[in-house]
Amino acid sequence: MKHNICYTLERDFLTKLLPFKNEKRAKFNASLIKGDLKVLGVETKCLRKIVNSLSESERKNLLSISKFSYHETEKMKAILINKIMPYSKRLDYLKDFLPTIRDWAICDTCISDNKEAKKHKEETFRFLDALKDRKEEFIERYIVLMYAFYLAPDQLDEYFTYLVNTEFNGYYAKMGVAWALSILLISEQDKTLTLLKEKKLDPWIQNKAIQKARESYRISKELKEVLLELRIK
Repeated sequence: MKHNICYTLERDFLTKLLPFKNEKRAKFNASLIKGDLKVLGVETKCLRKIVNSLSESERKNLLSISKFSYHETEKMKAILINKIMPYSKRLDYLKDFLPTIRDWAICDTCISDNKEAKKHKEETFRFLDALKDRKEEFIERYIVLMYAFYLAPDQLDEYFTYLVNTEFNGYYAKMGVAWALSILLISEQDKTLTLLKEKKLDPWIQNKAIQKARESYRISKELKEVLLELRIK
């Protein structure tokens, strides 16, 4: 869709958001997101309410916008996509949307809102497998965290092979891997610990995963001491 049409459609949604903008929150959120979109500081729970209140035609218009100027309107699209059923249709929209993501907060909304993946594991595995050749930073982040949150322990060995053999692009992709490993150290401790002992991962990723795990209250003191010895110097 041409940029001027996208701008016109986005402006219609901005009228719904402006009453809820918060300059202090906007400044804080922008400092965390570090993206290139403008930030209004509208709370995510408010965005969800607005998305739920949209008419069918408004939903179609929001889904049709391919380029956004504001973080919150793009997040609204992410929220809406992850409400689409049947699930196969949701994945079709995600296939087109994920390559356009420019910040971690939108990426993580697509992850947190797709809890339906637990009920559609085989379909989700096929979807993620088809993305593995993509090198975009936020697609890589999406793949590794979707697995950790919704698909583990199925195909865990294949997942670890992917982590070892992939040269991840960008800080947020690497941080996503580290976060995923810290999660798996809780849910799949033995196999994840074995992976770390092999020291085949990117050193930065391994050390960051250990750091995040050691910060977790869900990791025992004994395991934290073991992890300390597995840092790559």
